[in-house]
Amino acid sequence: MDTMPGIILAMLLVLLISGCTSASPGGGLAIKYFAPDLPQALPGERIRLQAEIENTGSSEATAATARILGLESWLGQSLTPDCEAGFSLLPARLGISGSTNVCSWEFTAPDVPDRINVNFKPALRVEYVYSSDLVKAVTILPREQLVLLRDQPLPSETTSVSSSPVAFSAEVQTPVRLAGSEVSFPLKITVNNVGGGAVCIDDCSEANNIDSIYLAIDAKGMSTDCPNPIRLTLYRGSTNTIQCNMMASGLNPNAITQKAIKIRSDRESGTAYRYFTDAETQVTVTGRP
Repeated sequence: MDTMPGIILAMLLVLLISGCTSASPGGGLAIKYFAPDLPQALPGERIRLQAEIENTGSSEATAATARILGLESWLGQSLTPDCEAGFSLLPARLGISGSTNVCSWEFTAPDVPDRINVNFKPALRVEYVYSSDLVKAVTILPREQLVLLRDQPLPSETTSVSSSPVAFSAEVQTPVRLAGSEVSFPLKITVNNVGGGAVCIDDCSEANNIDSIYLAIDAKGMSTDCPNPIRLTLYRGSTNTIQCNMMASGLNPNAITQKAIKIRSDRESGTAYRYFTDAETQVTVTGRP
């Protein structure tokens, strides 16, 4: 009997670890390069701004746009890129880098006073639709098994996590004890804005939509006391946490049960988010001598 707890624990570890995958958070559309071909120009010269955008995450980026900010008042006109609005970029897979797109904008350097250098700092904003998800495996044990294990802590593994500008993590206190055929336990969800930009629901031009995200909890055979989906406030570089109670019924009171809890903000659940990130460069126009 002394070896029984170790055998059971080893079996649980095999169940939890098999098929385990992971990815580093912080992925999404990255601005790899943004600069003018002529950092210093004379009035009347043509200047080309060029940007390279790469999908460094694990989800497809869709409805992506790239636009220049801060030059309209200088030039008296808006700039149109040579890349199509609403483009999509595939994610990185199996060691192969994600898709890239190159966008450029051309304009004429305006007149400035003679012998005066004027610095202009155009910004690039890249906005796109993206997804995040996490799968947590939770082991539920009846009292008899816990006695055999002498209350040793049991793992609750994160079996998959996306690489995205918004990262999820989840905590469950273990072991989860089963009494009868029903169980309830707390689930702590932390949402972290790791992409260096801002997240929004639906239209980012609406102030009420910025710094907000929806997430859904998907757990077959389980329910939660949290709203589903949940709307959370999430500022640049910040985290937000929510705790929900998870409930399951109709369980075998004599068996070890595993449940998978998926936390998601994605197209399938209707909770995919928009995200935008900015980069800045400088153009110096030198007045004629």
